Parts: sequence; C-alpha cells; structure tokens
Amino acid sequence: MVVGGWLNAYSSTYSNIKLAVKPAPAIEYNFFPYSKSTRRQLRALWKPAYNSYRYREETIYDKTSERLWARLFP
Repeated sequence: MVVGGWLNAYSSTYSNIKLAVKPAPAIEYNFFPYSKSTRRQLRALWKPAYNSYRYREETIYDKTSERLWARLFP
C-alpha cells in the first residue's frame, strides 16, 4: 500500500474559472507483491477530492465561488 497526495490548480476563461484548486489525499494498493511489479500490476486507487472554485463572473446560480466534494466515479 502507498499513501500520497495530489494537488491540481488551474484557470480557464472558457469555463469561467478564475482559480480552481483540487487537493486530494490518495491511497493505492497493488494486489501483486513488489517483487513482481515489473511484470504484473493490478492496482486500486482511492482519491477523495475537495474542489474549490473561484469564478471570473457570477454564474447562472448567483455564485462567485464554490466548494464541492468531487464525484467518486466520473
């Protein structure tokens, strides 16, 4: 098992996003032992993400910023 994290930050004029920050802790598990990792890999990754958005202009829902939990399955 490996424990780590992800951090994503971006901006987009097309999507009306002034700043989006997406930090997420991560846990990865490999079902095969490390000694066989160059030949076999079957991994599971769990990454719950908390997204923070700041919008350039007010949205149609009257929001200028928003904080949401990411979907677990896209």
